[in-house]
Amino acid sequence: MAARAIWTGSLKLGSIDLSVKLYSAIQDRSVRFHKSAADISREELRDEQTEQLLKLVKSKEAHNTDVVESEAAEQRPTKVVDLMEVLKKSLQQKHAA
Repeated sequence: MAARAIWTGSLKLGSIDLSVKLYSAIQDRSVRFHKSAADISREELRDEQTEQLLKLVKSKEAHNTDVVESEAAEQRPTKVVDLMEVLKKSLQQKHAA
């Protein structure tokens, strides 16, 4: 029977996306990576978006122009539960009863 990962995910380092799988240990073994740190160039670790943003900010500072702020992106509904709101509603219901 083939080993199944008990967790999978990804690790993003700049523009590099690394797939990660976690297996439970059945034997004592060493960890192996497909790419060593020596094989990764500085160019691969460069964050292009941050560099472009910094370039824009420096350009605006050099020309003494105001930074234009855009409207906040429309918030999408999330499945995050606000525990404080739930607790407050629960307490209000308890006091009302």
